Amino acid sequence: MSELLNDYFASVFTKENTTDLPAVKSVYTGEENEKLCNFLISPQMVLDKLKKLKMNKAPGVDLIGTTPCSKKGRHQTHGRNSVIS
Repeated sequence: MSELLNDYFASVFTKENTTDLPAVKSVYTGEENEKLCNFLISPQMVLDKLKKLKMNKAPGVDLIGTTPCSKKGRHQTHGRNSVIS
C-alpha cells in the first residue's frame, strides 16, 4: 500500500531542475559588522515573553492559542540548557 501511495504522489509532483538556479541578489545594504547574524535567546527571555501573553487573543496561523503557551511559561527553567516542555 505504501508503495502505491508513493508512486501516486511521485507522479503528481514535478521534479524541478536545481542545477541551474539563478544567483541570489543581496538586498542588504548596511555594513558587514551590522548584520544580524548572531543573537542569543536565553530560556529566561523565552519565559518572560510567555508570561506576558494576553489570554484573550485569537490563535495565529499556526492555530496555537495563548493558553498552552502561557501554561508552559509558568514552569521554571533549571540550568543553561533547559527545555520548556
